[in-house]
Amino acid sequence: METILTSEIIKAISEGDATRFISYVAIFVFIWVEVRGLKKELKKLNVTISESFKKGEDRFETIEGRITKLEKTKGLINAESV
Repeated sequence: METILTSEIIKAISEGDATRFISYVAIFVFIWVEVRGLKKELKKLNVTISESFKKGEDRFETIEGRITKLEKTKGLINAESV
């Protein structure tokens, strides 16, 4: 995509067509700004997803810990009743 825009910008310069040159530069800048914004949003999304997975992992470990405690308690109760 950028090669097409670059070649059209160079072509417009070589032909002396200022209107086409300005149009292609404007398109190039617009696309560049949009892509840059998307990259920032993707970074934010990646951070959000990573934090969400970490919270889920912490919850899972808490639940596992509680289950282990319950199993130990149940084992102690069963051992006492024998």
